[in-house]
Amino acid sequence: MSGHFRHFQGERINTVLPIATSATSTTYTLSPEHSGSIVFLSHSNLDDTCILNLPPPDFGLNFKFVTVNSTNSQNRVNIKSVNSSHSSTALMYVNTNVDGSGSNSLISNLEVEMNGIKIADNIEFICDGTNWFVNGNVGDNSKYTSS
Repeated sequence: MSGHFRHFQGERINTVLPIATSATSTTYTLSPEHSGSIVFLSHSNLDDTCILNLPPPDFGLNFKFVTVNSTNSQNRVNIKSVNSSHSSTALMYVNTNVDGSGSNSLISNLEVEMNGIKIADNIEFICDGTNWFVNGNVGDNSKYTSS
């Protein structure tokens, strides 16, 4: 069986670039409508110690975070899992490629240290309806810590 297509293009993936505000410790919340998006992590557009909340778990939700630049100064990004009440809850299984700890335990927070991470590092979050499964391709595991 073969197919002939004159034109084939999948649905364009959304891109999300959180914009910094003047406040510190800003919280950004991803919605289920953002699912399938690429979220660009950049020291220039994220407040130091900002929080990026994933939406509550739902089957098939997925996100890809990509580092577009890094800095030799500040900026930590905390990616958190939340429950249906939007409270931080340990719902993420982190693959050892991301956290470097050698375990796959449930966590509620993945801290990304923007100081010294590699451009083009990427982390994927995929949800089975109950938990998030996190896997990444990163240059320096020590820049990703979980709690």
